[in-house]
Amino acid sequence: MNGRQERVDQVIYALADFTNALEAASIGLRNHLKDLAQVVDYDLNQLVREQREGSSGPYQAATEAANSEPPKHGHWQALLKDLREHDEKITREGYFIWLFQDERTVGRKKRKW
Repeated sequence: MNGRQERVDQVIYALADFTNALEAASIGLRNHLKDLAQVVDYDLNQLVREQREGSSGPYQAATEAANSEPPKHGHWQALLKDLREHDEKITREGYFIWLFQDERTVGRKKRKW
């Protein structure tokens, strides 16, 4: 094999390595964008809450009954969906949020970092 052919082969291998790296990067980017696309479509501030005291201290509770009228009900339903998709516990906007066993009450308290 002559010197020219060796250089062509080196360029071909370099291009193959480059395309493999681009493919891996595009797969990683696609997965990252899928994670970012899970947009929260509710506003926690739209829900009616009341202050309560629990075994672990004070927390705020939102109930289905207090949030049954539009537009609050849409935010309530979206929050319930989000909780059910995440094992009934999530952290949003600096709050730990959980669904009670009755599935009609949602508690929230400031996250302790």
